[in-house]
Amino acid sequence: ETAVHRWDAQLAIAAGEPVEAKLAADGVSEVLDTWLPAGKRRTPGQWHGVVQLVAADAAQQWYLRLRGEGVALLDTDTILDHDDHRARALVSGTASDLLLALWGRVSFDTLDVTGDRGLLEGLRVS
Repeated sequence: ETAVHRWDAQLAIAAGEPVEAKLAADGVSEVLDTWLPAGKRRTPGQWHGVVQLVAADAAQQWYLRLRGEGVALLDTDTILDHDDHRARALVSGTASDLLLALWGRVSFDTLDVTGDRGLLEGLRVS
């Protein structure tokens, strides 16, 4: 969260730079395993499906199952063993862009998105 606020401050003086990959990947993990499960979504709603996020520059990926108002971070090994966990949306880009999109600072359009774009609104935090 602090990295996002730093990015906001830099942007205010027209000096916005991407968040460093490792720090941004840690921030993505924080959003997915803390903020979203705590009910901190920007827009309440009913989403159903699995979303895969890929940060190529940080060599990390995350799978999330959205079920109504609930969200669960899935184990990658579980995903590979079960067809019913296939992603309905795949989002890939830099860790910085993923983090900033989750926080609503940039649009998911700045990332490569395939599949059900509607699920992405269930990932934005307030």
